[in-house]
Amino acid sequence: MRTVEGSYLQLEMLRSPRAGLYSADEIARLQRYFNHIRRALLIQEEIQARIKAPDFDQVALTFGLTAAEAKLIEGLVTTTSLKRLAQSTNRS
Repeated sequence: MRTVEGSYLQLEMLRSPRAGLYSADEIARLQRYFNHIRRALLIQEEIQARIKAPDFDQVALTFGLTAAEAKLIEGLVTTTSLKRLAQSTNRS
């Protein structure tokens, strides 16, 4: 599947050899699922492309944050977890 940004995504459905080959009905059902997944991923990518990153300097001014607090907020927004943020900034 080609995405909006031009990258490619490949989805696979692994099956135990003991289960045998997929039937025509199973293949048709999986194709419908994959079509739904593809649309969902494209919608998610479009939404993410439209989201504008906040102006963290303005956030700091609005809430009276220190520079360290503003960096923490920015890190929390751009990092997937607090643990990863702590690791990447060498902070506990």
